[in-house]
Amino acid sequence: TTRLVGDKVFVFDRAYPMISNTLNFLHQVTEGAFDIVQGKIPFPLESPTDILSVVRKALERDPNKFRMIIFCHIFSTPSILLPLKELVALVRQVAPNAKILVDGAHTLGQVKNLAVENLDVDFYISNGHKW
Repeated sequence: TTRLVGDKVFVFDRAYPMISNTLNFLHQVTEGAFDIVQGKIPFPLESPTDILSVVRKALERDPNKFRMIIFCHIFSTPSILLPLKELVALVRQVAPNAKILVDGAHTLGQVKNLAVENLDVDFYISNGHKW
């Protein structure tokens, strides 16, 4: 994809530090070739809709500029299992051109019957060293 001025990447403020650090590094070495939009998780969470609302508000501001959406399937601090199915459906509806990357490092062994092939995400990364 050709880079357009103002391309955006979405990530939550509670993303695992290596995800945030890598994203910030890439932003720096590309001299700001993209904008990082950081969604803030509200506390206390009343329901999964709180998380969906954060993403919807961010994406609806400029849906055609989002190139990558990064979710952690489970935040490590604090431990929150994201409503991934609903988040993916929301992104596909509001910002259909965005790629979805999911960090699933904390998911293996925590989510029963995890079927990555059914998640409708573009990238699902994980590791086995935690389990």
